[in-house]
Amino acid sequence: VSNFGEEVLLNDRNLNRQKLAEIVFNNPEQRKRLEAIIHPKVRDTMHQKIEALRLQGHTRVILEIPLLFEAGWDKSEPISAIIVVTANEKTQIERAKKKFHLDEKAIKARINAQLPLTEKAKKAHFVIDNSKDPESTRAQVLKIFSKLPS
Repeated sequence: VSNFGEEVLLNDRNLNRQKLAEIVFNNPEQRKRLEAIIHPKVRDTMHQKIEALRLQGHTRVILEIPLLFEAGWDKSEPISAIIVVTANEKTQIERAKKKFHLDEKAIKARINAQLPLTEKAKKAHFVIDNSKDPESTRAQVLKIFSKLPS
């Protein structure tokens, strides 16, 4: 509230995620401010979970980090392999509408706030094309998984 104002609160004083998203996805400065608050906490939680898994004997940990490159974690974290999942914009928009119940304008603002998938793919060790049917994606995942270091 001190960073984004009372307008990001609902009447019951809970966070109005839709309003906060509207603010940060339409203002790069505000998005950076939010990321500066959230990313350190996310990183700490991630490290705790990875350590807990290692203590349980797990030798592989796969993380889903949508803003890996934007946050600079691709350079600062001990990562064995980076897998980027791509889909054409039409598919991204259709899926986001179903999953998040957002309109096309809001979805495009989120897509545009990120590094383009083509750039992410160039930085990846592996790329999964998720534009097709689930079986195609599954086959790609299994092929890549067999190549990952243990």
